[in-house]
Amino acid sequence: MNWLYNVTSTIGLFLLCCTGSTIAQEVETEVSYDTVYMGNYLGLRYTIYNWEGQFADFDLGDFTIIAGPNTSSTMSISGNQRKSKKSYTFILNPPSEPGIYTIPSQKLEGEDGEKWTDEKIITILENPENIQQNPQIVSNNRFSFDRSTPTAPKRGQRQKF
Repeated sequence: MNWLYNVTSTIGLFLLCCTGSTIAQEVETEVSYDTVYMGNYLGLRYTIYNWEGQFADFDLGDFTIIAGPNTSSTMSISGNQRKSKKSYTFILNPPSEPGIYTIPSQKLEGEDGEKWTDEKIITILENPENIQQNPQIVSNNRFSFDRSTPTAPKRGQRQKF
């Protein structure tokens, strides 16, 4: 009986130490355009994958925030894997003079130390033709949930286990 206790204790310790897979912790920076015509706004999104962090010393350089941050978050747990995604979206007013500008790298502090976002180089151009740009960022759907309603297979096509 003592050997059974030792075996179950060893298996329990192994499972406790080895459950959960390591998932990449990333910070992604997206902009709606890398070239903006004067008179338009710029969309900026920071997305944090599988990590909890807060911005520290937030500075957007020559850009000013006109809307945001709008936040969204998702989380899924499947088996022993936890995936999470949190996004911060801003609408920015670019500088009023044409030129090449930088949105500086941002520091995030969190549960596993600190991480930095990528800086983004933005070109501001004259707009004599009054071209309109939409500041919305098109999502890359890298981490999405399947919202479709599952359907049962037809009779005779069911899998047997």
